[in-house]
Order: sequence, then C-alpha cells, then structure tokens
Amino acid sequence: MKHLLLAAASGLIFGLITILVAEFWLRVKLPPACALRHPLLHHTFRPNCQTTETNQDHSVTYKYNSLGLRGQDNLPPDTDKFRILMLGDSFTEGVGVDEKSIFSTLIENQTGAQVINAGVRKYAPLLEYLYLRDYGLAYQPDLVILNLNITDLIETDKYHQSIIANPSGKIVQITAPGRHFLPTEWRIFLWNNLRTYDYFQERIFPKIYILFHAAKSGSLKNNQKAVYSDRQFNMFSLSVDPLFKEEYQQIRAQVFSDINEIKNLTDQQLLIQYSICR
Repeated sequence: MKHLLLAAASGLIFGLITILVAEFWLRVKLPPACALRHPLLHHTFRPNCQTTETNQDHSVTYKYNSLGLRGQDNLPPDTDKFRILMLGDSFTEGVGVDEKSIFSTLIENQTGAQVINAGVRKYAPLLEYLYLRDYGLAYQPDLVILNLNITDLIETDKYHQSIIANPSGKIVQITAPGRHFLPTEWRIFLWNNLRTYDYFQERIFPKIYILFHAAKSGSLKNNQKAVYSDRQFNMFSLSVDPLFKEEYQQIRAQVFSDINEIKNLTDQQLLIQYSICR
C-alpha cells in the first residue's frame, strides 16, 4: 500500500512538473492569447490585448481596444457624430487585414461617422443577437449593420445545439457542445488562464475529434475527406447537395429567425430613441 501511494504521489508530481514546463514553453513560444471564452457569447477577445498572427497567407498584428474589439475606442459617445455598430464574423473583424484596411475603418474614414467594429471570428447571427441584446444597444447606435455569409449556416447549427436558457426562455449561456466533466465556470477559467488547456482544446482535441469521426464514418478507410460535423456535412455540401435539402432549409430558417430577433431589438431601440427625442 505504501508503495502504491508513493508511486501515485510521484506520478502526480511528475504530471504537475510536466504541465508547468509545457505552460512556460507555450507562453514563451506562442504569441499572447487574446481570445477568451465567454459564458454567454461563447468566445470574445481580451480587452487592451495585442497579438500577432502569422501563417502562410499573412502576418497581421491585431490590437483589441478596451471593449475587446478591433478599432479605436469610440466611447464615451460623441453626440455630434453618426454612430454605426457593425456585427459579423471574421470578415467584419478583419482577419488577415491590417487595421487601416478593415472595411469598418474605411467607412469611418470616408464618412466621418463613428464605427464600432463588433465583428468576431466564428460568430453567427445568434451570437450577434446576444451581443446586441446585452452589450451593443448600450452604445446607442444610430445604425446597425449585420454582415452575413455562408459560414453562418454551420456556426448557427453548432451554437443552437449549445443553448442554455432560464425558466422564462431567455438565453443565458452558449456552451461548447459535447460532454464535459467540469463545471462551465471552471472550464472558462482554465481556458482563459492556462495556455496548456487552451492549446489542447484548440489544436489537439479537434484533430482527435475529426480523426475519430472519420474512422467511424469510414472516411479514413475509403481515403475520403472527413467533414467536420456530427451531421456529416460541411457548409458547401449543405447548400448544394440535394441530400441535405431538408436540413439546409431548417438551418436557413433558423439563421433568418435569429436575424429577425436582431431586427426586433433595433426596432425597439428606435422607438425608445424616438420617444426620448419627443
């Protein structure tokens, strides 16, 4: 018994040392982590963070302001300027694009309006609705622009599988799909503060997941490309393959339902502003 306890203690110590060494190496090797897990919005960016992303296509430095968004800090409100809030995903955020070339910056420079770029990579209308509901309307925008593209189909399907609502039906949380052995608060804390946890969740586990489903579906055996979804489709086959016509229509309807929720919020905001002006 004594030897078993000693072996267990030795294994625990070795494991902790390994994690500490890996944590130190990742913090030195990798650029600063600006991405954050968020209980409601699934993910967002660390305020006042700067990081450089380099790959075969581009090398771009991303600067996130005090709101955790790209662009200059536009608050407190300048009542003399027309204010635009832009919602969207990586195209709106400007992934792979320098700050001066993001189309929100171009609009701001060419029109003189205040533009808040609330685009976040891998967002979909559901997350954009939640952002507008809990954060965006507080900026009192005069105009809300929603940018939509085909990737919103898959993201919408994924996020709607992850909704947690309160008894009244209000969405209070978007979690990562799948089984988890830790409470959400613990996972978010580890993800946002431990680079080893973030690294395995973002880079290692997705590859294992894809290989597992590829082997399960026979894609590896038949030398076919595996698609990243439990439903076994990707965004392109979803929109053009007749086999997925029913699912495409369902997800498409959900996308436009989320957009309609955004429209309802903006209509309510306009009514409030109109009442105040009167």
